[in-house]
Amino acid sequence: MVTGEKAQQYLRRACRETDDLARLVEQLLFLARPDAGQLQINPQTVSLVAIAQECLSRLELTARHVDLDLELLTAPDLPPVWVDPELTGQAVLNLIDNAIKYAPDSRVIHVEVLPAIQHDQHHYVPLQVRDQGMGIQPEEIEQVTQRFYRTSTARPRGGFGLGLAIAAEVCHLQGGIPSFKLQVNYR
Repeated sequence: MVTGEKAQQYLRRACRETDDLARLVEQLLFLARPDAGQLQINPQTVSLVAIAQECLSRLELTARHVDLDLELLTAPDLPPVWVDPELTGQAVLNLIDNAIKYAPDSRVIHVEVLPAIQHDQHHYVPLQVRDQGMGIQPEEIEQVTQRFYRTSTARPRGGFGLGLAIAAEVCHLQGGIPSFKLQVNYR
């Protein structure tokens, strides 16, 4: 029988692995809904800053566990956005979670809500997640939004290769423009 500190270690590991499995099932179900025509998008006028704040709050303990600080930077006088807050929150969570997983050398992850821009007769409020992680090789940037794709540097770490695919899918479904500027040795 295992007791004491060793039992606590096993219990923590089992909880982490259960959380990972639950996240995988949730992500797979999310990706299956648009393919089956069962995804409902319920746009509302909301604050992208409020969505980002909620996501940062949800991931604060995860970041703290690996000695990372999460920082929100916002442009002044941001307009509200017309998005599904739940879907957008899922995308932002995936972007921040990805930064936490793959930025071991970072001390801080910046989530920035940037000034509104106009593109093709539409107004957008960009959201950017920056870290000082391992980056992605230039030849892999186009592939990071493919389901189950994991970069050569990410393979030894945890994850399923779904987070960026989900973020890009949510962005596309709501008429947004996903853009990933992932650089090796970004500082």
